[in-house]
Amino acid sequence: MGVLHVVVSSLAGGFYFGYNSGVVSGLTSTIVQCDFFPQDPISVDETALQSTYRGLFTACILVGGIIGAIVGVPFADKYGRRNAYVACGVVGSLALLQGICNVFAILILLRTVMGVAVGALSVIVPLYVTECCPPKRRGSIGTLFQVSICFSIFMAQALNYAFDPTLSADSVDKMCVPTWKWKLQLALGALPALFIILHGLLAMPESRDWLYRTGQIDLDDEEFARSDSYHSMAGMDDGESERRDGADAGEGAGELPAPLLIRAPSADGNKLASFSWRELLFTAYGLRWAGIGIGLACSAQLTGINAFIFYSPQIFKDAGFHNVLVLTLFAVGMWNFASVFVALGLVDKLGRRPLMLSALLGMTSSSMLLAVAYAVLGDSTLKSVATVAGLMGFIFFFELGPGSLFFLMASETFPRVVRSKALVFANVFNWVFNICVSFGFPIVDKAIGTSMTFTLLSIVGICSSAFIYFKLPETRGDLPPTPLLEIFS
Repeated sequence: MGVLHVVVSSLAGGFYFGYNSGVVSGLTSTIVQCDFFPQDPISVDETALQSTYRGLFTACILVGGIIGAIVGVPFADKYGRRNAYVACGVVGSLALLQGICNVFAILILLRTVMGVAVGALSVIVPLYVTECCPPKRRGSIGTLFQVSICFSIFMAQALNYAFDPTLSADSVDKMCVPTWKWKLQLALGALPALFIILHGLLAMPESRDWLYRTGQIDLDDEEFARSDSYHSMAGMDDGESERRDGADAGEGAGELPAPLLIRAPSADGNKLASFSWRELLFTAYGLRWAGIGIGLACSAQLTGINAFIFYSPQIFKDAGFHNVLVLTLFAVGMWNFASVFVALGLVDKLGRRPLMLSALLGMTSSSMLLAVAYAVLGDSTLKSVATVAGLMGFIFFFELGPGSLFFLMASETFPRVVRSKALVFANVFNWVFNICVSFGFPIVDKAIGTSMTFTLLSIVGICSSAFIYFKLPETRGDLPPTPLLEIFS
């Protein structure tokens, strides 16, 4: 039953995350141009003010996500994973108020607060999965969070199309969705939040890891270590154990200040006191883990996934396609959802590192294909084919690697003593890079051209691949840990 509730929490948290992030893609124009800031009905061109408000409406949930990523883990450390999960549901249920909101500023405020729930769930759910799942099943169950995100984004896009199949209309009057429809779409985002509240209060068990840390239950050290197999000696054969002992006793061992050991209880009774922010950011050992967090966030966001998702209609239009909304729904939304199942089947069989490396190389190749298509193919049928292949290839490889593995690897890579702070650090950078790409792509595209922009994304992909290869350890639960001294040598 415990694993079942981990699965349910992963699916529910991912659904709230994905739906409320993805539903705005088809609503921003009609909300800004039709209901709050209408313009001359014979023109569909946005004014500068409307463009600003449109960007604000899109960005507010991302800003809230940064706040949620910062406060989510400290709240969960103090009050427990279960209570933090329920609190996210309570905050997220404010989505219901969007259905009666008639003031744009209040709508922005509501979505910013909802973003706090989205950001907090993005760290709390993977943390709960890492602490509660058997190591051999942690990968597939952790990947369900991304499966649910992709499914809910596709559902939101399908709902957008069902409610508004005429976004290519030639006048604002024709492209405006009735007010009650977009209010209903936004208010539906409260349903997964209400489910989270009920599940958390009535069925979800607390993490035994957290209960042990706070002194509420007793576990012997061996049992406690087995739940975090990558950072323990459990499961290692004698030869590996001897090699590890020798490494720890050798050169550089002093740089590992008891990272794998259970510290003495702190003043508040915490049996596993975590690093402070000062230790994370101003010691050599802490900075290494902070660097891994930044590297993971870079591979997940700066490689350009949001450029492909958010600007896919424009990419398809530039390639010569006409019914871009339908193409986006199937070539992006449905394909994105289908692709994640490949990772779901492979993550516990092949391991995290092979999947991540293969995926980053595939993403880089897809970006290069798009760069070449825009540079040399001109307005041809071949360019259209190459554009679709490059975009769908990038999405497939993203879901095979960074999309499915970022939250999982960010939560299970860090040792317990640095996990809380390092997880916050990695997720904050994930959200910051998300915003940078979302708003920087059109600016860079206009400044240096589409071909050079995709070339730049290819370079980021190459750098991310090198980082994963040289610095990121394998964390699959049934494998012995890679000695940290070897990783950091």
